[in-house]
Amino acid sequence: MSLTVYLHTVAIVLRPKAEQGVRRLWMSGTLVFLIGYIGWHVDLHLCSHMSSLPYNMPNPQLHAWWHLTASYGSYLICVLIMHERSMILGKGPKIRWIAYVLPYVELPQPSIKYYSEKKSALERIPLLAADVNKAQ
Repeated sequence: MSLTVYLHTVAIVLRPKAEQGVRRLWMSGTLVFLIGYIGWHVDLHLCSHMSSLPYNMPNPQLHAWWHLTASYGSYLICVLIMHERSMILGKGPKIRWIAYVLPYVELPQPSIKYYSEKKSALERIPLLAADVNKAQ
C-alpha cells in the first residue's frame, strides 16, 4: 500500500503542470524519510559499534531519529496528497510553510456566492422529500 501511495506522489510531481512547491514538498519528504531509513539501518547493523564510540561519545540513538524522520517525511507526503485532492476538487489550494519547516495546505476563503449556492441547495432538499411523499 505504501509503495502505491508513493508511486502516486511521483506521478503528481512529474505532471507538467505541477507547482514548484509541490516538487519541493515531495523532495523534502523523500529525503527526510531516506536519511532516517539509512540512519536506522546503520544503527541496526552497527549497534555494537554505536554503543562503544570513541572519546566517550554518547550513542546517537539513530533508531529514535528514524521514528522522527519517518513521521515527518510521511507528514510531508500527506500534505502533498491533501494538496492534490484539493486541486482535483477545484479549491485552488496553495502550499504554505510555517518557519520553513511545517507545511500546510491553504484554501482560499469561499465567496458569498458559494455560501448562497450551498444555502439554496439545502433549501431544496426538504422540497424534494415533500415531492416524493406526495407521489406515494
